[in-house]
Amino acid sequence: MLITYKKAWLILIFSSLLLLGFDFFLNDYFRFLQPIDQIQENSILPHELSDNLPAEVKVIASKQTNVLFSRLDLNVLDVQVWRIDLAKNIEKFALIYRFNEQENLYFKIRKALSEVLETDENLFDANNLGQYSLYYNDSARSDTVFLLTLINDQVWGFEYPRKNHEEIKNLIKRLVESK
Repeated sequence: MLITYKKAWLILIFSSLLLLGFDFFLNDYFRFLQPIDQIQENSILPHELSDNLPAEVKVIASKQTNVLFSRLDLNVLDVQVWRIDLAKNIEKFALIYRFNEQENLYFKIRKALSEVLETDENLFDANNLGQYSLYYNDSARSDTVFLLTLINDQVWGFEYPRKNHEEIKNLIKRLVESK
């Protein structure tokens, strides 16, 4: 019996869809088994942020990194950092850096940034978003905001397009109010 091209294509498409579904299930197996509240607790992005993201904003990636704002090598500080990539529709919305807790970490990072930039002229203390906060200006990326802040003994970094400033400020205020 001869298989026609149409039948061959249907078999190929069906088997591809079956494999994609199987692959998706295997990769997310533990997510399917966990109750939703446990997933939220174990998430890199705390619920104070994830619950208050604008509707179109989604987490597209999270990974450990050793570089802050594409400029500062964090290996010298011996610190663990998670970078969370957020997108709004198809555009970059923000990069959020979540640091492990460490005594005086904010001040160590501030000092290291100052040394990398070779001046304090591009660092601006704001202190209006958390216990301490600073903005960093990069002349090569003037359309991007770089913010380092200490909120409830947790250091956070935010890198985002200037047009998203008000939305990011609102997210940070939720973090400040959360504890």
